Amino acid sequence: MNRRTIKIGLHVVIWILFLILPILIFPNVLERWNAESCHRFYYSLVGLLLVLFYYFNYYFALPRYYFKQKYFIFISVHIVFIFGVFGLIIFTSFFLGPCIPSGIEPSLSRFVGMILPRHILVFIFSLLMALNDRLKAIDVQKTNTELQLLRAQINPHFLFNVLNTIYGQAIIKSDHTADSIEKLADLMRYSLKEADVPKVSLEKEIGYIESYIALQSLRLTEKTKVKFQIKGVVNNLQIPPMLLMPFIENAFKYGVSNELTTTINIVVEVEGKQLILLVENTKLNDRENIETSNQIGINNVKKRLDLIYGSRYSLAINDGATNYSVLLKISI
Repeated sequence: MNRRTIKIGLHVVIWILFLILPILIFPNVLERWNAESCHRFYYSLVGLLLVLFYYFNYYFALPRYYFKQKYFIFISVHIVFIFGVFGLIIFTSFFLGPCIPSGIEPSLSRFVGMILPRHILVFIFSLLMALNDRLKAIDVQKTNTELQLLRAQINPHFLFNVLNTIYGQAIIKSDHTADSIEKLADLMRYSLKEADVPKVSLEKEIGYIESYIALQSLRLTEKTKVKFQIKGVVNNLQIPPMLLMPFIENAFKYGVSNELTTTINIVVEVEGKQLILLVENTKLNDRENIETSNQIGINNVKKRLDLIYGSRYSLAINDGATNYSVLLKISI
């Protein structure tokens, strides 16, 4: 039995228990259920609306508004939904007329006193379930990120190129050999130590980026021009480790050529409490391979940004014919 089947079965059991709870607490409900068809109708209608309210909140309102910190819209949507439920009950009562038994006539006081509390209970339950799923998603995303970091730090192609270049420097006794080894060691150390912490200083992240660019530049020819700029004060901010790297890695992965003239422009800027990353690179001809790989990487980064920052970030991607650019803005 797979997880999806178990989850559906669990939801069915929970809803059955929730809907029969009033019958167990108030015996007269069962008496009316057996004696009055109108009561059966109202009880079924309210039960159905509670179920719809749960899934409306769980799948729509919470992920789209609450977790993205759009609280005004979130509250407004719920007010409209609740009054819509009340309006539906009133509207339905006109068709039942005299059939409505004594004691269950629809009214605002009855709605507030009996139906609204159950909606609040369902809301709390849906919020707890959504928070639980969100925490699980964060754990999964963290695990996936750690796995990606492990793959990156043991990438044989990247390491082979760097070590081969350093070996060449050592043979000719280049003055840059020690510096190259130190940058490679810093890169590996950062990947191993900082991947497990929730946030690092922006200075450390920039230091990692600089080491990465320096090592990548060892394999570049004069055909590729790389420009890296830092603007603003960067020593007061913290960000999740390796958050910016996927965009920079893509630029070097798909914007470098030994035959064609290409450029890579990277800008990290801080304006107040806003972090801005601009990455621009020349786009090569292997369009299908680039788009497929980029899409996977960008989707992973978007999930991580959604989980961490919600609505406090914007990501603009310009996929032109000859150039590819990414503009990321984060409110720290």
